[in-house]
Amino acid sequence: MDALLRHYERRNIVAKAVMWGLLVALVGLSLDYEVSQLRWPWPHERMLKNMIEGVFVALLVWVVLSAREKRLHQRFKELGYFNYHIRNSLAVIEMAEGTLARRTNAGDGQQRQHANSTLHRTNFPGGRLRDQRAISS
Repeated sequence: MDALLRHYERRNIVAKAVMWGLLVALVGLSLDYEVSQLRWPWPHERMLKNMIEGVFVALLVWVVLSAREKRLHQRFKELGYFNYHIRNSLAVIEMAEGTLARRTNAGDGQQRQHANSTLHRTNFPGGRLRDQRAISS
């Protein structure tokens, strides 16, 4: 059922409308035929057919909407999980920048060199993007 619902969600609005129209027509015609076999008076046949159709369409809509809600809930849960990790990473970067700024302002040449190399490693992992000497000069 999930594969069918994923297939349904990928369709554009026209394809969804056509699919729902065909489904309602198919259910309506098949129920008309089945209820006419009971040989009840016409108003009773219509009432039974409409009740069965209403329950069937409500069940289909419930299945589609509940599956969609479950997928949306899962997506928001994943987004929250990623957001948590992104905030943690940004906090570490801000902390490192603050530490580097304090070391740079300390005035010691060795600490300044260490701060520059740490900043370089933070911004350019592996040192492949820029040469450290080009940044210092």
